[in-house]
Order: sequence, then C-alpha cells, then structure tokens
Amino acid sequence: GMTFTYLGGIDQLTYLHSGPVLGLDAAPYGIPLTTELLTTLDPVTQNHEIRLTSAQNQAVTWQGGIFFFKANIGNNDSHFRDAATPSQPDIVSFLYNDEQHSIAPYGQLNWHLGPTTFSAGLRYNRDYITRTDLTSPGDGVFPARDSITYSKWTWHVGEDWNVTHRNMLYAKVDTGYSAGAYNLMVPCNCTGGPPQPTTIQPYAPEYVTTYEIGSKNKLFADHMLLNADVFYSRFRNQQLLESNQGGVVTVNAQVANIYGAELSYAAVGSLGRFDLNATWLHARFDSQLFTNALNQTYNIGGNRLTQSPELSLTASFEHSFPIGSGTLTPRVDTKFQTGQYYDFYNFPDSYQKSYTRTAVHLTYAPDAAHWSIDLWVRNLENAIVIADESESFAPPLSQPGTYNVGFQSPRTFGVTIRDQF
Repeated sequence: GMTFTYLGGIDQLTYLHSGPVLGLDAAPYGIPLTTELLTTLDPVTQNHEIRLTSAQNQAVTWQGGIFFFKANIGNNDSHFRDAATPSQPDIVSFLYNDEQHSIAPYGQLNWHLGPTTFSAGLRYNRDYITRTDLTSPGDGVFPARDSITYSKWTWHVGEDWNVTHRNMLYAKVDTGYSAGAYNLMVPCNCTGGPPQPTTIQPYAPEYVTTYEIGSKNKLFADHMLLNADVFYSRFRNQQLLESNQGGVVTVNAQVANIYGAELSYAAVGSLGRFDLNATWLHARFDSQLFTNALNQTYNIGGNRLTQSPELSLTASFEHSFPIGSGTLTPRVDTKFQTGQYYDFYNFPDSYQKSYTRTAVHLTYAPDAAHWSIDLWVRNLENAIVIADESESFAPPLSQPGTYNVGFQSPRTFGVTIRDQF
C-alpha cells in the first residue's frame, strides 16, 4: 500500500533585457536620454525529489524523502551605460556568477487516535552557496570568489481534532529557515574616472518559529464554510532588501515579531455565492540601529515590516442566470487594504495609503460547449497603488534620497475568451 513519488525538472534560460533610464532628476545631473540599463542572465536550475508514503488505512502513517536543488547562474551582468557611446566605461556595473546546491532529507509521522491526529516532522537542510566577482582580480580586491555552507534542522509538531465530521480544531508549531548568501557591493562611479573596486559581503540565514491555532467548519449541509485562526511568528535575522550606493543589497534584522488573525467565509445558496476573507496583522521590528547610504542612523524598533497592512479584506459575489442554452454570470470582486510601508525605515515617502480595488466580470458559457467569454473591468476606482518602491542613493543616475516607484495597473477593461480541449 505504499506510494513512491518522483518529482523533478531541469530549466535553462537565456535572458537579455535593455531599458532606458529616465526620470525627473535626469536633467539636473546631466544624464543623457540615451542612458540604458542592460541586463544579461543565463540561469540553469534543476530540482529532484523522491518521496515514499505509507498506506493511509492504518493507525500510524508516515512519509519520508529527500529533496535536491542545484542552480548555476552564469553571465550575470547588469550595467548602466550610454547607448550612444557604448565604448566608454560603464557608469555602474554588476558582474558576477552564482552557484547554489541544496539537499534536504525529511520525514513526518502521523498518529491517528480516534478523532485526533498527532503529527511530528523533521527536516535537515544543507545549503552550499558561492558567488564569484567577475571584475576580480582585475580590480585588485580579494576574494574574487567566496563560498559558504549552511545547515539547519527544522521541525513540526501538531494536533488535529475532528470534533464532529464537519468541525475541526487544530494547533501546530513549525520552525523554518532560509539560507544566507552574498551581496556584491559595487561603488558607484559617480564622479567619472575608473570604476571603483567591488567586494563580496555575506549576509546571514534567517530563522522563524510560528505558532498557530485554528478551526475549520462546514455548516448547513456544506452550503457554508467558516475557517478562522490566530498565529504568532518570531523571526531572527530576517532578510531585508535595502538600497544603497552599491545597488539593492540584503541586510538582516535581528528580531521581528508578527501576530494576527485570519477569517475565511464562503456561502452558496439560491442568491448566489459570497466569499469573504479578512486578515488582521501586527508586524513590528525589535530595537536595532541601521545606517543608510547617506550615513544617517535610525532605530527601527517599533517600525512596521514592509508591505504589512494591519487590515486586509477581500470580498466577492456572483450569481448565475440561465440564458437560452447557456449561463450568464456577473461577478464583483473587491479588496480593501489599510496603509503599508515599502521600506523598513518607515519613511513617509514609501507609504501607500489605504485603498480599494474592485473588478467586475460578466461571463457567458454555453451549456454544450467548452468555451466561455468574459467581459471585465479591473481597478474600477482607478486607484493609484504602489506595486514596488526603493530609495535610491546612486548619483548621477538619481538624486540621493529620491525614490524609484512602480505602480499597479490603472483602470483597465477587456475581454477574455477561454477554450478547453
């Protein structure tokens, strides 16, 4: 009754992208309109997993296996240059190779004791990471190549209690780990002349312990679902992205605490289907000093984690009408989210205020066919919402203290035709 499973794949990609560098601060710094960011990348990745699972009709069930991952990212080159004079030295250049190997054996036991199931799992991670600075040894800075190995045991314990065949309570504790790696520090060639030496600097692994208690329920003959949970996570050495004169680098926050509650509700009836999801989140850093690229020091203690709104609500409603030999289904989806920051310094410049985004769909599907047509409008409010943001400290490409901001789509409308065959 055991089951053997293999999952795996190999992926090879050649990437080339060129884009202009334009901005409001280009003219004061004399940036030519022909300045471009050229990026090339040749990643090759492979992953393999072998898993053996016991039969499920016994008091103790188990699964175990091993996971392997390997990545070689070659020809990793990003550089700013003036396309009108490509023979001139680059303004800024990021040129390096990365390699990563990861192996992780794991196992889990489940003990079924009447309506209660106890579970316990263990996983061992071993990660090898190396980065090669391809501008060395020409710039005279060593090491031109650096590597490190991280290893960590992580574990899981939990309990599921089927109070009835439609109601379940659960509790669990899990630990997690993400390996460290390297930053390639590339000083900006801000005043002309020869490029400055680059260096390789490591950042630490991050660890997390999460506690969760929740309930899952089917009500009114499965016409209603109601799930809820509360959770608490404590991060150590959380990996954060920060912009500085060497580009975007990864730094570590010593301690961050996250706790909150989630609610998921769905109901289906003669009026249609209604879904509601709500999350309340409290995510704060402990006291810690950080110095940015302008040599300004801030204590981030009490600051909110990036992209951590305190309240998120999503709701949708749809109702189907028989129209001739098909079905017409109008649907409304809306999302409300309170404000959030895009940098861990919580500067006002990086704050996205509360917003709503609503989408409206009108879908027609014939009964005897496999196709459907969907007329839609997204972002009905035409809300201006930040998608990504980073502070820039790299003259002459930008003025120190300014922000590079990307936005989500404005109001869009269109039609989607789907076919199944």
